[in-house]
Amino acid sequence: MINSSAQNEMSNAEIYETIINLQNVNTAARASSILLIPAICKKLGSERATTEFLPFLLNTPRYTEKDWALILQNISKIDITNFSRDEIERLLDEIRFLSELDSKIVRTAFCDLIKTFVFLGNDEINDEIIPNYVDELLKNDWGPVQSTALSIIPLIIYKIPGEVTKKLLKSVVQLCESDTPDVRRHFVQMCAEIVETLDVAEVELLFEKVQIVLYDPSPSVLSEIPQFLVNYVKRLSSYKETIKPLNVLLEHENWRIRCVTMLSLSSLFDNQKFTFEEFYQFLPIGARDSEPEVRMATCQQLPFMAKMRNIDVQKMKDLIEILFQDKNQHSRASVASSLPLFSSSLGIEFVTSHLLDLIPDTSREVKLAAIEALKSKDITRETAIECILTLAQSQCEWREKQSIVEIIPTFVGEIEDHKKFTELVDLLFNDAAIDVRMAMVKCLPELIQKIGKKWFLDDIVPIIVKASKNEDYKMRQTAVRAVIECDMFDKIGLDILEAASKDKVCNVRLVVAKYIPRCYPNILELLKNDEDPDVSELAYINF
Repeated sequence: MINSSAQNEMSNAEIYETIINLQNVNTAARASSILLIPAICKKLGSERATTEFLPFLLNTPRYTEKDWALILQNISKIDITNFSRDEIERLLDEIRFLSELDSKIVRTAFCDLIKTFVFLGNDEINDEIIPNYVDELLKNDWGPVQSTALSIIPLIIYKIPGEVTKKLLKSVVQLCESDTPDVRRHFVQMCAEIVETLDVAEVELLFEKVQIVLYDPSPSVLSEIPQFLVNYVKRLSSYKETIKPLNVLLEHENWRIRCVTMLSLSSLFDNQKFTFEEFYQFLPIGARDSEPEVRMATCQQLPFMAKMRNIDVQKMKDLIEILFQDKNQHSRASVASSLPLFSSSLGIEFVTSHLLDLIPDTSREVKLAAIEALKSKDITRETAIECILTLAQSQCEWREKQSIVEIIPTFVGEIEDHKKFTELVDLLFNDAAIDVRMAMVKCLPELIQKIGKKWFLDDIVPIIVKASKNEDYKMRQTAVRAVIECDMFDKIGLDILEAASKDKVCNVRLVVAKYIPRCYPNILELLKNDEDPDVSELAYINF
């Protein structure tokens, strides 16, 4: 193989060897030669490259999809700045047949090649050669060729003159009624991508043509329309014309179309002046949809609605009640995440009562979403404590309780009444799951810093002392970890450690030996002679 660093010094023999390898059955050898296409063309010159080399290169039956894509990528790297118009057109004619391949990677590479040539900034290429070439592809009878042409237009439209764009659009709009569904899909997709770059008359023309496919039998075509409507509204700052198309799509029998349309609503109405009713009219349709995906999409519109002014409070509450009781856990989780946003408009009592109802939900996802929602500054800290205490007392998994511990420091400093909070700490400190207990223990130093030493001494130390005397050795282990984690090396703490160092269960003594600071040699000295080898070894190492 030819080293890429020596491409500019290729001899005739090396060029010949490389060209022969383009037909090699070995994939790696073939790919290596394809990478040298720009160097070969430079060595041969523009005329021989377009009349001899490219025809030979492109008339090889061995290529795979990936080969064709790689070939197009490397043809795009050919320096055509000194090519004549005839030579550029000859090159484009040679690769034209690749526009017929109904392959995503080949089509992408083909379109990128055209884009590369346009971005060279050559007036003749941009004003005539490429637009004429694309226009010919648009007028081709073969569907894949038309789809390729439609995919090219969004890539080059910023670089071609306005008058040339108008000419191309005349050919483009004919394809909205193509017999090929994929062409119609690419048509709508193209319209969505270019609509923001066109003048008002052109935008209205595309809107008119897209409405023709509004009742298209192909779901893939209809799925592209919502994005077009979003971009159309952005361009003209007028949403009223889209109300009818939106209703048609939301009533379609295919749930994917209804789902995509529902998801597009907040983007479509964003930064527009509209009434509550104009947006709300679509949501009851989605909230009662038979498919959970559509109902989930409806729930995802709630944060957008929370930002609206002049909300109809009763209608909004009715909608949330419907979604709140949805059978799908993802919908309920989405509602839980959005509820705090409605604290001002619907009232804190409505929001917190519904969060309290969601906290004991059977779904872990819903519980965690409700817990996360409690971080919101719109929820009072006392209410948040009440909510998570309800959850901690319910039959929930240890992971959910661990999530509770993780959010406690985010609001603990704002609590006025610590009674319920202490109850929560006690509950989590004595949880059956070690991960929950350890999470609570590690959280204690931060809580002491935020709430104060007095709270710790009055409320938490009794909990630790009680745990140190628990019949369950795991709780006694937790007490030891709490003493050490909180630097509780006063008489009470040292008494707990000393008792633990003589505990009848070696696992308790092991925790002392492993975690106690070495500045307490008396206890370590005692454990160095422990009958359990693991305990004595750890104590010796720590000592």
